[in-house]
Amino acid sequence: RYEFVETFQQHLDLVGEAYWMLVRDSRGQVRELWPLRPDRVRPVPHPTEFLAGYEYRVGSVVMNLAPEDVIQLRRANPLDAYRGLGPVQALLADLDAERYSAQWNRAFFVNGAEPGGIIEAPEEMDEADYERFIMRWREGHQGVANAHRVALLEAGMKWIERKYTMRDMQFQQLRMVNRDIILGAFGMPKSLIGAVDDVNRAS
Repeated sequence: RYEFVETFQQHLDLVGEAYWMLVRDSRGQVRELWPLRPDRVRPVPHPTEFLAGYEYRVGSVVMNLAPEDVIQLRRANPLDAYRGLGPVQALLADLDAERYSAQWNRAFFVNGAEPGGIIEAPEEMDEADYERFIMRWREGHQGVANAHRVALLEAGMKWIERKYTMRDMQFQQLRMVNRDIILGAFGMPKSLIGAVDDVNRAS
């Protein structure tokens, strides 16, 4: 029962709709409920009855389900009367910003905890010299263990600083704003996830 409830609640929160398939016995009594994956379900419109049924597709196999054998739970979708619209769809831009900021934070440490720059060569390098230089640079400076090492450039090469600091990116504020937007979309107070920086004992 717990797994059933958890599954359809995930579907409802992520895509705004969840489906239950009713399994009946020979007398027509409902004996089982099965959650269906929303991405595999396609409502079939009817010209006069609104809904003719549902198609459930697994690979190349299509199962036709009658309307009375499926219960659809959905949030209202102003663009489609047959499908739901979940909080995640409304949050896609903010979720992308959160994902990219997390990846940027990881790359900040993986690449040596130093923002990038440009190495300017006085003349064009051939393929062999370029590959050799890139390999030596990565071995000497990529990774947290190699952070802040002094770089030795070959004759004529120049290092051009091109960076944004963590302060410039306002990285911490960005993560907090993203968190608050996501929590607000799901109607969840910060105290429920243990964030008690601005709540009192009564909360």
